[in-house]
Amino acid sequence: MPIADALRLTIQLLDGLAELHKLGAVHRDLKPENCLIVQRQGRDHLILLDLGLAKIHTGPLLSLAPSSAPGAMIGTLAYVSPEQAREQRITPAADIYAVGVILFELLTRRVPFPGTTALEVLSAHASEMAPSVTARAPDRGISDDLEALVASSLEKDPARRPENADAFRRALEAAAGQVAAPEDGYEYAKASLTAWRDCADHQALVRARLAAEKNAVWSPLVELIEIATDAAGPA
Repeated sequence: MPIADALRLTIQLLDGLAELHKLGAVHRDLKPENCLIVQRQGRDHLILLDLGLAKIHTGPLLSLAPSSAPGAMIGTLAYVSPEQAREQRITPAADIYAVGVILFELLTRRVPFPGTTALEVLSAHASEMAPSVTARAPDRGISDDLEALVASSLEKDPARRPENADAFRRALEAAAGQVAAPEDGYEYAKASLTAWRDCADHQALVRARLAAEKNAVWSPLVELIEIATDAAGPA
């Protein structure tokens, strides 16, 4: 996935998470499986799902919070925060850590602590320093600022992570501004059409339009050919 798309989707995830945190809740089980990608206006859009393990930790809804058995570890191993791995008090900072893991995975195609056993994964989350995204994906061109932001989101100490989802979002937006946006598909199409018009087979476009004009069913094709011709510019 292009870096720009990874950042855009993570920003959308943080949007949803910020709203959840404002209600005084912690999701506690953020992972790709709980992020639904839908199409909106022709672009991927992320929606946060599955609040089955969410816990209210403050505010007027506190009495509605689900109870957890003492000593029970809540979450999915690859994405649990150090405090979850240590069975300590969970705050919104645990969700920030999980977003950091998801972003790490989007950038490198691997979670920071894959492990081979549950104990190994939990131990790594609890005590091992997260690997560098640049080291895991040296050819991705990840900026120093983005590298530092991912590292801060994966800090063992919750107080050293981004202050909240909104702060994380703002920092990601700044990092996204340093990423070159993918070239517009229109420009690719325009270049291809220009090359087509310049070649000896340019008459094929004219013949296609003449054929389409003979049948009303093909009227959309006529319009597309007109747009293509305009996009390509003069022959």
